[in-house]
Amino acid sequence: MKPLPIQPPETDWHFVQELQSPLWTQHHWKPRAAQADEASLIEGVSVIANFPDTDNLLETAYADLQDFLNAGGVKSTFGDGDKSTFIIETTKIETSIFEEYRITI
Repeated sequence: MKPLPIQPPETDWHFVQELQSPLWTQHHWKPRAAQADEASLIEGVSVIANFPDTDNLLETAYADLQDFLNAGGVKSTFGDGDKSTFIIETTKIETSIFEEYRITI
């Protein structure tokens, strides 16, 4: 068995800073009118979290969505605040198998 290569010093571990930095910082979207088959987010997004989550397992997913929208300059409300015309709602429904998901648009 060959000896393992020498590990670089931690000061050379640039990937650590990358992993600690926010994933969403800025989208370089150009404002334009929505096409016929696209959603317009001009009035913002309302996120209504109706999926039962007593253990807060979806907290990270909701935070990531919030960061994504913020990076794109999209106004958003989470919870029971003012509702926009574009709504993302999470709910629980019966499915045929465990961990099956449905997206309705």
